[in-house]
Amino acid sequence: MIPSASSPVIGSMNPYLNHNVYHESNTPIHKLNTDVLLDVFTSCRDIEAVSIWAISRTCSQWRTLALEHSSLYLDKLMCRLGRAWLTFCHRWTHIVVNHASVRCLDSRRMAGWIRTWIERSGTEKALDVVIDLQHQYRFDSRFSLDWRKFEDLFLVISHQASRWHSFSYTLGHGVVANWPEVESPLCADIKAHLCYTPILRLISLKQTDDGLDILSPQYVYLLLSAETAPQLRSVSLSNIVFEGCESGWEVDHVSCEIVGPAESWNRLVNTQSTLQTYSSFKSLRLWGWASVGPAAHRLPFVLGRLEELTTVPDPFFAQVLSTVDMPCLADLTLDGRNVEQSACYKYVDNEYSPKLLDDLATRPSASILTTLTLYLPFQRMPWESIVHFAKLQKLHILMPDTDSFWSMCPSNMGALYTDRMKLGWHLPQLRTLVLESTEPYGSTGGELTGEWWELELGLKQLLADRWEAARGKRANIARLDVDIICSNWKILIRDSKDCTDGST
Repeated sequence: MIPSASSPVIGSMNPYLNHNVYHESNTPIHKLNTDVLLDVFTSCRDIEAVSIWAISRTCSQWRTLALEHSSLYLDKLMCRLGRAWLTFCHRWTHIVVNHASVRCLDSRRMAGWIRTWIERSGTEKALDVVIDLQHQYRFDSRFSLDWRKFEDLFLVISHQASRWHSFSYTLGHGVVANWPEVESPLCADIKAHLCYTPILRLISLKQTDDGLDILSPQYVYLLLSAETAPQLRSVSLSNIVFEGCESGWEVDHVSCEIVGPAESWNRLVNTQSTLQTYSSFKSLRLWGWASVGPAAHRLPFVLGRLEELTTVPDPFFAQVLSTVDMPCLADLTLDGRNVEQSACYKYVDNEYSPKLLDDLATRPSASILTTLTLYLPFQRMPWESIVHFAKLQKLHILMPDTDSFWSMCPSNMGALYTDRMKLGWHLPQLRTLVLESTEPYGSTGGELTGEWWELELGLKQLLADRWEAARGKRANIARLDVDIICSNWKILIRDSKDCTDGST
């Protein structure tokens, strides 16, 4: 396509516009070297980011030069579209559609722009696709998406489903206007392509509604199966219904988000169905919040390969996992950082609860756990449960720097420095204790004002007997190292007779 005479790209050449100008190698425009052309292209790009597309279609020489220097397209766009593009759009194979790109490129031209972007990626390279349309209030009315624009955009992206390596799709309530109740002819074409994703390995689907709308994340999920996506290894889902979905995937990681108190019984059953659907995973993340429902009469089941679990320490997830056997669980993280924040919704069931940790501590599999990480929201240390994990090798405790935990430390570490005489020491295999100070909730920074050197000295004195018991060939416990971490420094506390203490 040759730009028009009014185009800012070639406006200065208007007196010479004729058939011969674009083919005669002796004309001045053809004598410009590569460096000069790139400088001109960059100036055009800085005036209008999308003008580079017109430049690349002027002649074969300019097209080749533009395609060889992808920074002409990316640098300006990254600046205008924000940090998300800096992460995803560093090469043609990363396709990102979000509020920033719609605002910058105009929703009316979005489908055509994405089509051109995909053409630049070639025909064989795997694609990483992100559609992030979560919050309606971020849209300017001039750049809003209606169903027709969204359907055209989705059609362009779905035609490349056979090349998807990863697919992330987030859709908020009311973001797309005029959503239909019945499928259009284009939907059948989209569905046919979505049913063939042979190299898809990672998928993330999130929606704020529970409904089954056309082309919603839930709609996309129901088109997937072990046959259509045989290489799928990582699944992240939010407000997606799983009851009755096909099992058989050999995925390694599952992340499941639960949001809101409504229909708590359905959410409980749905979450447990998810775990059964992907029962072969090794890593599981359960997060979000929900009200506790009535007692479930679900048959127990086993997650025989689960090694790493990250979840929220609240009553709902304790109920979800109450009938789940995890015989190989070696790494447990209880993340209570957002529990108190969620409590602003006034659902008391969302408060911090040690129930899950207490339950796991009494199971036979407690002897398997080797790593325990606790993000505790202003709570005392649950030593009565922790000491039951006899094979624990690393304990990582993260506390807000304003919590009374720090003023009481190290006297609140009695389980580690008290010799029970004939009963032996608690946690005899513990090798690493990390005490980390975090910012309080709702703040942008902060430092603990206590005297850290007193904590260091106190721990050394109280751990002296434990260190003594860990020395020599007849030692019956592991040598314990302690790290105290704050925002900009670290204190390493070691047995002085085995290694040199240090701090950074």
